Amino acid sequence: MKLLLLPLFALSLFRTSGCSKDADVAATAPLTECGAPIKVRNPLPRFTTDNFTVVSVSADGRCLTVTLSATGCSSEGWRLDLWAEGQPGPETGGLLIFDDGVGEDEMTCQAIVEKTYQFDLTPFLGPTPLPVNFSLGGSDVSVEITE
Repeated sequence: MKLLLLPLFALSLFRTSGCSKDADVAATAPLTECGAPIKVRNPLPRFTTDNFTVVSVSADGRCLTVTLSATGCSSEGWRLDLWAEGQPGPETGGLLIFDDGVGEDEMTCQAIVEKTYQFDLTPFLGPTPLPVNFSLGGSDVSVEITE
């Protein structure tokens, strides 16, 4: 009988400990509904990026929405980060760093896939007076950030 109770007790502990994972996920969620915060570093490290095309850029307050396209089978393994350096001013910008999730020696599909990302510009812009013309380095794309 004792041998049967021990596995049941262990199972109940295991199931209880699994409940705390939801709290951990909530704690690491973005601070705003806007999306991932822009990453700020001065000076910027050297980055490598996979090929992509900016399809569209828009702003709603300090929330930047970027749609990009790239070749691939799907956007499932994609990652896009937005970096900035220095102090923001009336003309400022950031650098998009894209990882398609495919290794250098790996093959991928040649389909064109699109995905939309959102970034919270508040950590970079802070109390900077708006409007600000925000450009994306490595592309000819810019957007006006207004209240």
